[in-house]
Amino acid sequence: MSLATAAIVLAAGEGTRIKATRQLNKVAFPLGGRPMIWYTVHHLKSAKISPIVVVVGFAATSVKQALGQSVHYAWQRQRLGTGHAVKVGLKLIHPQVTTVLTMYGDDSAFYPPPLFHSLLKHHRQHQADISLLTVVVPDPTGLGRIIRSAAGQLLAIVEHKHATPAQRQIKEINTGLFCFDVKFLHQNLPRLHKNLSGGEYYLTDLVAAAVSQHLVVVPFTWPDAQVWQGLNTQVEYQRLLSRSIPPVKPV
Repeated sequence: MSLATAAIVLAAGEGTRIKATRQLNKVAFPLGGRPMIWYTVHHLKSAKISPIVVVVGFAATSVKQALGQSVHYAWQRQRLGTGHAVKVGLKLIHPQVTTVLTMYGDDSAFYPPPLFHSLLKHHRQHQADISLLTVVVPDPTGLGRIIRSAAGQLLAIVEHKHATPAQRQIKEINTGLFCFDVKFLHQNLPRLHKNLSGGEYYLTDLVAAAVSQHLVVVPFTWPDAQVWQGLNTQVEYQRLLSRSIPPVKPV
């Protein structure tokens, strides 16, 4: 990959549901002897994606200890949501970068390098403004559903709590891995509005913005749903520990 592609990894959240300690961000929880976010960054580097910006906030020291000087750090002083976090990270992206991958540091440890390559290829083939990774899971409870037209075009991402009974039957979910055209981000991140219930700026609202502007938004479905591993509870973390460790190859 060239300098035209960069990555922003979100690692500033407090992880209240999993009850992370005050000193340890959940992205730094150990997995196979290494912090989880180490795998995310290692696989990005294996895919030749650089630079990598990691947005830190809560328990930032634990994230920096996990990654050292291998990435650039952006400080999210006020945690105002995922959309705000990407806006903070984007400030460190070189002007020559045209495409940015964004992902969460707590659920991306199992993304293999070929997945990044395939998503970027899909994005470029469609000349998309936004591409997003989706997977089909047996139990989508609590997750954002992918709403498509009869022709398969993405219409919206609907969170579980806002979904109709029919929409809750959909098993294709949003993983949170996005590929953005940088010009689109610069134009639309400032236009995001705070969510009335949470008081935060949501990254997923950019999808609705792109659809409303009749821009190109393309889902990219990966056949192995196991590459995405949500981490919000101790039960999910224990399940994660029982999985095979992602393969680690020299960078």
